[in-house]
Amino acid sequence: MAPASADVVKQQRITGKCWYILEYQQVERIDLSLPGDLELFPVGFDPNFGDWGYDELTSPRENLFRHEILFASGANITIDFRDFSFRRLKPAKAHHKR
Repeated sequence: MAPASADVVKQQRITGKCWYILEYQQVERIDLSLPGDLELFPVGFDPNFGDWGYDELTSPRENLFRHEILFASGANITIDFRDFSFRRLKPAKAHHKR
């Protein structure tokens, strides 16, 4: 099986002035837990997740990393991977028509 990759996008909640693109390479496992009721047609960027609560980075075995992200809703994402990079993007300025 070919190695997979995954991207996670996080908005900087404090100022809302930039986005972080977390890029995982050589992904071995992704686990998504969504406790509680889900909205079939959610409104907004992250209604089934809520705010990014906290995250942990561990190494379950040699040459393998695990990123666990817990959200305010109780949802949890776990990603096991071997390589990682990130980018920071500033939002585009709004164009106002007059």
